[in-house]
Amino acid sequence: MLGATVGRALVGLRWWGRWGLGSSALAVAAVTGLMAGLVLPGVPAAVASGGASPYTVLNVAVGSAPDAVAVDEDTDTVYVANVNQESGTVSVIDGATCNSTDQAGCSQTPATIAVATPDGVAVDEATDTVYVTDLESGTVSVIDGATNIVTATVAVGTEPESVAVDETTDTVYVDNEYSGTVSVIDGATNTVTATVTVGTDDDGVAVDEATDTVYVANGESSSVSVIDGA
Repeated sequence: MLGATVGRALVGLRWWGRWGLGSSALAVAAVTGLMAGLVLPGVPAAVASGGASPYTVLNVAVGSAPDAVAVDEDTDTVYVANVNQESGTVSVIDGATCNSTDQAGCSQTPATIAVATPDGVAVDEATDTVYVTDLESGTVSVIDGATNIVTATVAVGTEPESVAVDETTDTVYVDNEYSGTVSVIDGATNTVTATVTVGTDDDGVAVDEATDTVYVANGESSSVSVIDGA
């Protein structure tokens, strides 16, 4: 019962956060409400009256309509895709100076990288490379994490959304939502080496590096495609 309640709260939070109010305050309230075990009708989750969150919450200003986030643990850097259709950017947050113990660093304006309509972001920690899908142009921007410079642009399918990296094989997987395909990019050469047909309205991709297996969520097909990475 608890699992079902939490699941409903999380689904509601995603809907409200992306399509509704888009309020960071609502998100904080929802997470705190989950901790308190309280879910109110019509609201994803809420804080019990008088309850205090045990977490330190820091709000960092980034670009317009942030939609995806990835972390490079090796460099302690956070990358945020801001999918504004007029002036899309990727915000780069220095985790060493912006954290719960060093809050002063969070007041600094993050560095930004111009990407027209970024919608998904992933990091290859082994090569310090960031991959960002560009929804409208049907491309993936390849960013050098050391310099924050776009070093390559790779053409993929129609409306690329999510992206995942297999660091073991230096391979990048991009789901192209309205193409019903996954583009496979060789990270060493920044070229598409294969295009794999999956289900309809694919909107999520993840990699199991231990088994060299790729999983793709197909929204309209109500299925998950399992791809042999080899």
